Amino acid sequence: MKPERLYFIDRLRFMAVIVLIFFHSALIFAAESNFPIKNNELSMLMEELVFFFHGWRLALLFLISGVGTSIALQFRNNSTYLKERGRRLLIPLVFGILVVVPPQIYFERLSQGFAFDSYSSFYLQSFSTGLYPYGNISWNHLWFVAYLLIYSVLSLPVFIWIKNHNTVWMDTITRNGGIIFWAIPFAFVVVLLKPYSPGVQNIVDDLAMFFFYWLIFIAGFCVNQKKYWPFIENNFTPIALGTVLLTVLIYFFRWKFQQMENGDVSYLAYHFMKAGNSWLWILILLALSKKFLNTPGKFLPLLNEAVYPVYILHQTVIICMGYFVVQQTWNIGVKFLLITTGTLLICWLLFLLLRLNKLTRVCFGIAEKSCFKKSKVPPQTHAKSIATGERF
Repeated sequence: MKPERLYFIDRLRFMAVIVLIFFHSALIFAAESNFPIKNNELSMLMEELVFFFHGWRLALLFLISGVGTSIALQFRNNSTYLKERGRRLLIPLVFGILVVVPPQIYFERLSQGFAFDSYSSFYLQSFSTGLYPYGNISWNHLWFVAYLLIYSVLSLPVFIWIKNHNTVWMDTITRNGGIIFWAIPFAFVVVLLKPYSPGVQNIVDDLAMFFFYWLIFIAGFCVNQKKYWPFIENNFTPIALGTVLLTVLIYFFRWKFQQMENGDVSYLAYHFMKAGNSWLWILILLALSKKFLNTPGKFLPLLNEAVYPVYILHQTVIICMGYFVVQQTWNIGVKFLLITTGTLLICWLLFLLLRLNKLTRVCFGIAEKSCFKKSKVPPQTHAKSIATGERF
């Protein structure tokens, strides 16, 4: 049976990466963030924007990756799937740690007052300094790729079981809007583990979010496997009302209990609501994109191909640009606009260059064969890229 064309998923994924660029650029000016590069003048408005987008931005990408995995396993055996995951995730991760991330650490150290004879001298001594933050070896924003690689491997037995069994239990737990209440177990995982692992993005100290994102990834597989798109689209209004209510409660807790301690009831309630709210925002975005963005486009295959390398590159470009921009006397708005637009332009130009060479395509996880052909894009071409799950 010919698979449904999920154009809206590709459009939503591209938009999510654009949001990441704005998000990481805003961190430079956010009052409460610990981003490697900081502007002298900070903004509470930027802080609130960061807080809002942080609630769902990466959960959305993990869910979309789960959807892509569901599609990919329809057209690949298990061995081919794992080999492809290694090529698309492991190689770019290692390359990124060795090549893409070090400039971020270099400019961070410069901003902290360290001095180096040159970038090459910094780079050569980096691998003897140990792991970040005390040393200079880090995966920084590529933690997403590392987590996704682990999820892709560890989830395979789960996906095989779901595919090979008549999932009556899934129909049961989704009947009468049950998919909305998947938010509850997701939130419980965060609440149970958050007191013991309040850190971020290093697995060991990040067990709460590691398992939360893993469940979101599996949820993406299940949502597409059972074709719940119509339900999500048709129930936008009640989902939106619930999301708005929960968002208001979260902001109330954020402003009312500003000194929440790890393990307090208010702390646990706050993180329970935040985790549940992430799922509801994802459903809203899926519903809106399914309704308004599920159409083919001439340049959509090219944008689809660009998402992964742009993700790999974007934070390095932001930090390199930000280091010089924050030293200027311009106002925050001008600096933010310059960093975001500059990052978009530079990442796009770099992508166009990287896709021309076979080696750089491998290093940045670009598919072996481009699904975009110059001047002529047959209607079936993009459908094939979607059908075979060519996503990261």
